[in-house]
Amino acid sequence: MQSGFNFSSYQNDNELTVSEFLKQLNVSLRRYRVLVAGEITGRVNRRGAVTYFSLHDPEEEAVLQCMAFNNILDSVGIELEEGMAIKVGGYPEIWERSGNFSFKAFEILLTGEGALKKQFQALLKKLEFEGLFDPKYKKPLPRFAKHVGLITAEGREAQTDFLTHLAKRGLSVELYDVRVEGAQAVEQIVEAIEYFNEHTFAPTGASGPASRPEVLVLTRGGGSLESLQAFNAEAVVRAIFASQIPIISAVGHEKDVTVADFVADVRASTPTHAGKIISEDWERASVDLEQLQTGIVHGAQNIIVSWRNTLETLSSGITTSFEYYFDSFKLRLVDFSTKLNLVSPELKLKQGYSIVLAGDGSVIKSVDQLAVGDRVKLRLHKGTAGANIYEKN
Repeated sequence: MQSGFNFSSYQNDNELTVSEFLKQLNVSLRRYRVLVAGEITGRVNRRGAVTYFSLHDPEEEAVLQCMAFNNILDSVGIELEEGMAIKVGGYPEIWERSGNFSFKAFEILLTGEGALKKQFQALLKKLEFEGLFDPKYKKPLPRFAKHVGLITAEGREAQTDFLTHLAKRGLSVELYDVRVEGAQAVEQIVEAIEYFNEHTFAPTGASGPASRPEVLVLTRGGGSLESLQAFNAEAVVRAIFASQIPIISAVGHEKDVTVADFVADVRASTPTHAGKIISEDWERASVDLEQLQTGIVHGAQNIIVSWRNTLETLSSGITTSFEYYFDSFKLRLVDFSTKLNLVSPELKLKQGYSIVLAGDGSVIKSVDQLAVGDRVKLRLHKGTAGANIYEKN
């Protein structure tokens, strides 16, 4: 019997074995990467390194067999349960040994807010028990940080807000562009943290040796609980804890709280706040410098005024002392002059006395120095006169 098929229309000239056909089919299927939403139905079976589960549409009868490696589930801290609403990202695959069709998930996200909160609390409890939130593990932020590593989605508001409010004081900022939600977000954030810890960078726009960033900022804008799940993923949280570089978590708005906030060395309420935290030391130093400059100027002015007053006081004291000693010396000189005048021969001569001088000019003080007939000279107040000695007693 002739069939209705035209064998010349097949894509292969030679027939394929079942194994060859399934291999080719899987190559094509793996290119078909999609995100599928559904609800877990039936038993969740964890065998070895793989977990098997089924998704179905609550309003339809369609069922999709799924499998995921346990490390994927562990990295996001999800414990699958029947009735849980989730999204799985991956591709379809046919198991060669059984011919069964299944969906291979490489990303799993919870979608129900109640389930997300339950997962959030469970992970918090687990990590707190392990001690990851203990303050003793918090690394202090460096003072006057000059080299910053920024982990966020490039071109988003979080990046703009952070950079706008970061002090413009020659800081070097290295951006690692990551997805902050959806597929690959967890993997990329972990890679970014590890990359900054393992590599050095030459300062951007400044001179200096290559070095690791002094502080990392992990940030994104606000969003729903579901959109923030990458920052509640256990893999991200453990990468933050393992980082040798201190990390500031600045996820969402002030009301948004993630597990990353608990393990980070510092939590900033917003991207803007993160910029202000890093700028704080620089801003304070700028104010202190201005105050110091003002203090130096005022201090110098006060010293000059003080010295001027001291010099004026000393000058006044010197003048007063000089005048005092001058007047005192003047009085003493007058007194000495008066006393000198009192014993001056001229004063006696004015009073009518005379001085008798011998021929050699010596003063005659006694008649014993004279003989009758001697020629003497008399010195009077006005003029001199000669005399002869006629007698002496």
